[in-house]
Amino acid sequence: PDDLLMDRFSGQAPDHLGFGAGVHHCIGAHFARLLATGLLDVVRRRWRRVALAGPVAWQPSFLTRGLAGLVLDTS
Repeated sequence: PDDLLMDRFSGQAPDHLGFGAGVHHCIGAHFARLLATGLLDVVRRRWRRVALAGPVAWQPSFLTRGLAGLVLDTS
């Protein structure tokens, strides 16, 4: 839990990371968002200079909005 493994999926994205909606909304969605906020705070502290290293790639989907790829420069 102390390591941020950027290559955890070995080049393959997981099938689904959505939280659903309505009665099917994930009960852990708020907790996941809280963890993501903590993760971003760790990234900010560990790498003082983080910048985009390329274009932001969005999911080509009508139903969901999310990133397909985000390349960062930490040098």
